Amino acid sequence: MSGETAFQGMLVFVVAFLAFLAFILFLRHREAMLRHQERLTALEKGIAIPLAEARQPKLPRIYLLRGLQWLFVGASISVLLLTMSDASRRPLSFEAKLSRAQLLKAQGASEAQVSEYLKSAGDETDGVPPASLGLVPMSVGLAYLVFYRKETKRAEEKEAK
Repeated sequence: MSGETAFQGMLVFVVAFLAFLAFILFLRHREAMLRHQERLTALEKGIAIPLAEARQPKLPRIYLLRGLQWLFVGASISVLLLTMSDASRRPLSFEAKLSRAQLLKAQGASEAQVSEYLKSAGDETDGVPPASLGLVPMSVGLAYLVFYRKETKRAEEKEAK
């Protein structure tokens, strides 16, 4: 898998995710608009306005669920990016090494520095996506789990009193 193909795959994934997110937001907006239209119609006809659904207080278990969801999404993103980086890892081409050596020379590097770069350039690789991006949702999940643990301890202490 070339670096360009990996990039295209990630781009397709990001675009699909953003489209899904936009669809969810559209559905929420449409639901709010329908609720608003229902209330306006009830007012026009002189019917009692339906009471808004009272939101129930969030139970601590919802934070456990959210924490586990975020944690596993982050872990799966990390695994996906690690797999992609392993599949796309390849040594730099000879042309890329020469191009970078010429760039170093143009920037004022000495012949010894350029030859040292060319000797060590075989260790570099191209096409490695940053697998640490999965740490962001993982940390959100861990924050939810810590909050869940604190809330359950606080509830247990409240019941004990």
